[in-house]
Amino acid sequence: MKKVIVTVLTLIICQAGIAQSERMNERIEKKVQELDQLLDLSEEQEVAIETVLLETASKAKELKSTSSSTKEEIKALRQSSSERIKEELTPDQLELLAQHKKEKNAERRTQGQEIKEHRKNALRPALRAERGEFENILSQEEKDVIQHAREMVREFRSDSNTKEERRANKAEIKELLDPIITKHQSDLEQVQLRLQPIMDEHKALRQEHRVRKNRNDLAPPAKEGDGRFEVRFLLMEP
Repeated sequence: MKKVIVTVLTLIICQAGIAQSERMNERIEKKVQELDQLLDLSEEQEVAIETVLLETASKAKELKSTSSSTKEEIKALRQSSSERIKEELTPDQLELLAQHKKEKNAERRTQGQEIKEHRKNALRPALRAERGEFENILSQEEKDVIQHAREMVREFRSDSNTKEERRANKAEIKELLDPIITKHQSDLEQVQLRLQPIMDEHKALRQEHRVRKNRNDLAPPAKEGDGRFEVRFLLMEP
């Protein structure tokens, strides 16, 4: 029976790896197609660029699988990939690519401003109002614990931590706040229900413009009961 379970688990892991590899290949193929539409790549250029992207994706996956990898290493790898791709392009193609990036950056700034204004004028006021009301039901001891958790967050952010260290830091903060979350679970659920419409509106705006979520935004938990909303809400200044 044990051998059967191990075999099934191995099969599941292999299938997951294959699916992940297929998604990676699809993303790379799409990227090459986008560059071809923009720059009219030759067949040799398509092969060379696809090779660079495949090698970069493989190295990035390897880096992310190690607990000692850092954001700086991933950033350096992507920068190297960008430079290698540019080496495959002609001067005219490089000029066209630079102009395209300039236009896209201007578009992102406009879109980012719209999201920023919604965050400033709608999302944050609603969050602050709810957080201010919630503060009134907390005991002084609970307030002290939350303040200590905030100080831990600031300390963690000031350090250059590995992915494993960041995961451990988040777990430590959640463990510290768990008793408060458990005690006020019903109140927190009501807060989230009231905030859900405006959070959904902000999320839809981000998805429309395909921008990354601001780390200070609150979003509904990916899985029910994982506590991410509650932790972020408690860490807000009232």
